[in-house]
Amino acid sequence: MPPVRSTPSKKDSLPLSPVLLCIGTDSFRIRQALDQLVKRLGGENNCERREYDAGQSETANALEDAAASSLFTPRRVVVLHQFEKAKVEELEAALSYIKKPAKDCVLVLILGSKKSPKKALKEIMDKVPNVELKPPAPSEVRAMVVQRLKEAEVRLDADALNLLLERVGTRGLEALSELDKVILYAGPKGRVDLATCRSLLATDPEEDVWTITRNVAAKDPATALMNLRRIFEQGVEPVLVLGMLARLFRQMWAVRTAEAEGIPRNKWSEATGLEGYPLQATIQQASGFSLANLERGLARIRATDEMLKSSAGTPETALERLVVELSASS
Repeated sequence: MPPVRSTPSKKDSLPLSPVLLCIGTDSFRIRQALDQLVKRLGGENNCERREYDAGQSETANALEDAAASSLFTPRRVVVLHQFEKAKVEELEAALSYIKKPAKDCVLVLILGSKKSPKKALKEIMDKVPNVELKPPAPSEVRAMVVQRLKEAEVRLDADALNLLLERVGTRGLEALSELDKVILYAGPKGRVDLATCRSLLATDPEEDVWTITRNVAAKDPATALMNLRRIFEQGVEPVLVLGMLARLFRQMWAVRTAEAEGIPRNKWSEATGLEGYPLQATIQQASGFSLANLERGLARIRATDEMLKSSAGTPETALERLVVELSASS
């Protein structure tokens, strides 16, 4: 088996190989590695990146895309998430592609775990470079935040910085998303104290809604219901939860629609109304849903909204039913 490399840094990025197998589940580390790879291949203007999800039966589409020639850029990166969910026949197709890969494309297979009983997957791991993408350590997240503040010329009081780091933990994408809000509020040479920072950071219910959406994408209604009930215990009104779910599903739908319409990645901010790391986080979240799933989800959310407005049944029960339905259709 090719040696498993450690997490890539700026000096140790993904190897340039026609096919790569990246092992890990941390969304920030995956984004970081893919961004570095695209940069090495000439940047967004010279390298198109397209992403698929084996969990949504998109393996065949990814392999077809990798084999095709690009009409827009000289180089391409095709990413296939949740590769461990690929079916045996899809793994066999991947093996065939590996034997004769496209010259202008890097196919990146994202594997959540090395533990798999599938013989074909083990054979793929033996044939292509393996790179382990470990989550960032708290010290790395702290250093990243401090560097970003320095570049933006924004001062964050020590207790405010500690609050931000405590809130985001090792979730790198979330750290950068929250930091963007702080920097935008402060402006150049601005200062943010503890009280202001606390008001700017995402509330716990918002974080829980993101978690519920991830549970839905993973078809885990039990955990989604547990997180939903925790929100209710905090005293958050069901209608507010429904509104947050609706907004997130609309944003994910906009991302998937931009992808389906073939809009260049550097134009997605205009198409979705999102930019920076909030856009990247939504792209990652949307990877667990197909466009059809999101449209069905939005229809169910609208139906639940009408139910709440008509006072048919209790709001909590309506939201619980919605979460179960979304999990079943994801």
